[in-house]
Amino acid sequence: MKTYSSASGSPSCGKRRGDGMGTRFRLSDQTGLTLGELVIAVAVLAIMSAIVIPAFLNFTKKAKMVEAEKALHEIQKLQGIYYNETDTYSDHLAAIGFFPIPSLRYYTITIELGNGKGQSLYEATAKGNLDGDTDLDAWVLEMREDGTTELKHGCIAGGQGTITYTCSE
Repeated sequence: MKTYSSASGSPSCGKRRGDGMGTRFRLSDQTGLTLGELVIAVAVLAIMSAIVIPAFLNFTKKAKMVEAEKALHEIQKLQGIYYNETDTYSDHLAAIGFFPIPSLRYYTITIELGNGKGQSLYEATAKGNLDGDTDLDAWVLEMREDGTTELKHGCIAGGQGTITYTCSE
């Protein structure tokens, strides 16, 4: 270990006194963060997490919803083809040729036929739990007798019962 001496020539015990510029070095200097700096860094990370994590979860939920929308539009197309061939609609996914590849990850699909006396010819429903709570996310594609369709989004409170289209999710 090299020691430096002061201008007077006396040993300085591992310390270097400046060259007239006020610079001082000590061999025992430690680098790192003070407790205050560490607290500020943790607080900044906590604030950023409070903003970013909910936004990320909302984004991933919306991305998962695309699966239901695409599947229901595909069912609408397949039901049209099936109707042109058989002059009727089907409530069986396999009968209309709905075999999604890859298989659906977030939703289950059901088709309910109308009774011919109401406004609806069929309703295709996609249900899934996207965020781990007790409520189910639901998409309904309704084919009406006048040839129009409507795609509606709602939820099933508690995972059971009817679809509510005024969800707060």
